[in-house]
Order: sequence, then structure tokens, then C-alpha cells
Amino acid sequence: MQALRNRPLGASGISVSELGLGCNRIGEGTLSDAEWIAMLRRAADLGVTIYDTAAQYAEGRSEELIGKAFGNRQDVVIATKVSPDRPDSFSKEAVIAGAEKSLRILKRDRIDILQTHASGSLHQVSDPEWAEAMALLKEQGKIRLRAAAVFHGDGGVYAIKNDLADVLQITYNLIDTNHADPILPAAAEHGVGLLKKDYLTYSRSETEIEIMRGIKRVFDPDGIMNPGKIFDL
Repeated sequence: MQALRNRPLGASGISVSELGLGCNRIGEGTLSDAEWIAMLRRAADLGVTIYDTAAQYAEGRSEELIGKAFGNRQDVVIATKVSPDRPDSFSKEAVIAGAEKSLRILKRDRIDILQTHASGSLHQVSDPEWAEAMALLKEQGKIRLRAAAVFHGDGGVYAIKNDLADVLQITYNLIDTNHADPILPAAAEHGVGLLKKDYLTYSRSETEIEIMRGIKRVFDPDGIMNPGKIFDL
């Protein structure tokens, strides 16, 4: 099996595998805890070094199992997210409290990448409290990189140009590049790392479903991928 390649995550000083593991389903009842933990460790054995989770995934079970699987291992990079405590917005206290709780659950000395888990709109990103909290946590050594998950191009560009984030998580796939298009050149110019999600997309319109069926016929003719979960086909 060909080894996964690593690449720099912007100018952060961290290198990660080109493919990461999204952990939003980790901890659900479809597998036992032992099976989830074995899967996480197997992914690491195969060269996956970055794992994306959030405090709210599987009602906190995702972070819990990642903590049990990896603890403070330094050969993996954990990216987690804090949830807003008010509509699409964060108080400074909520970001700090969320980070400290995730640290305990993940069993790590510091969080590699801490992201805000909201819309990433210009309104949300321009609110100074989340950025002040991230800067303080980084200064205290509790997080390594400041980050935000964004679904709006203007919010992402604002965060980049105002030095509010070291990393952004964006949606980018064959169908949906809308909010990523203005972010990509700005991130390249300022050395901001990008975590890209939804490579295979989720079906929305009938046209998109037909496009994804065509892609699946080309790239997965033997049905290795689970079409019911990945493509809704």
C-alpha cells in the first residue's frame, strides 16, 4: 500500500497527512467503543496523522474515544471545535471553557488546532471575543493553532486578512467551491492552512445527485464506498 504523503499546513510549522479522518460519527452506537478505538489506531498505523472532531459530535463521545485511542501521542494532530453559546456567536468565556473541557476529555497537554464551530459568516468572524479567547489560549500554551470552520467566503477572507486564524476549515469539492474560491488565494498569500471537508459532497438537488452518480461510476465501479451514507443515492 502506498504511504500517505504529508504536506505543510500553511505556515503553521505543522505537517499533516494529505488525507485526514473526520470523526463526526465516532462514538455512535453502530460500533462498540473497542471497535471505534481500534479503527482510530488503525488509521494512524496507515499514516493518517490528522483527526477532526468537535465537542458536540456524538454528544461528546467522539472526543472521549479519541482521547482513549491516542491520549497525548505526539505523532497525531487533533483538530477539535468549540460550540457557540449564543446565536452564531461566541463569548470569550465560552471559548476558553470549551477548550479547557476538550483538553481534559482528549487527554492532551494542548489542543493542536482549536476551531470555532459556527457559520463563519462575516458577522460571526468579526466579533472580537472569539479571537481574543483564541489568542489568550495560544499564549497560555493550551492550543497550538487558532482556527475556524467557515461556510462564507467573506468571513474566511476577513479572518485571514486580520490575522485571526492560523487555519480555516472549508468545504471544497467538485460541486461546491463557492465560499472557498475567494479564500484559497488569500490563504496562500498569508500562509493560512486549510482543512478541506466534504470532498465527496452531500446530495442536494437532482442535478447534483446525477453528477455524483456519474462520478461514482467512474471512481467506485465496484461499490466499495457506502453509497447510502456518502452519496444518499
